[in-house]
Amino acid sequence: LRSDRREGAAGAAGKQGSATEDPRTVGNGSAKENGDNSAVIVRDAGKPWDGKVKKQEVKKVRRHSPAQLEELIARVELRLREQEAMLGWLDKQISIPENQLDLEKSKAMAAEREEYVKTIDDLVQKWEELLEEQDLLEQEEQ
Repeated sequence: LRSDRREGAAGAAGKQGSATEDPRTVGNGSAKENGDNSAVIVRDAGKPWDGKVKKQEVKKVRRHSPAQLEELIARVELRLREQEAMLGWLDKQISIPENQLDLEKSKAMAAEREEYVKTIDDLVQKWEELLEEQDLLEQEEQ
């Protein structure tokens, strides 16, 4: 009975990885398994994550001067306001009963609305990245 359990446990362990493989990299979607060339970050499984890896990645991302950052942030904010205004106008058009009765027009406006929402989401993400980069730059200067 014990040997059956051992074989079952050994079979389960075999599915997770062989004894020679590093258990921290087995089955975690490494670059080798996924077929891409991205780097695999391996950390000690016994230690809690301290965020240092993310800080190192953010440092690599920084690529603008303070003046460039201010200009880029202003541009992204302007574009965000424009897109949100257009989305608001489109929402008003969608709410008009005549537009809701025309199926083709309604579908076209719904598709256009999805594009505005996607663009706004992308701009917000870009804006957040720029603000993080600006914060990092300010922290480095102190």
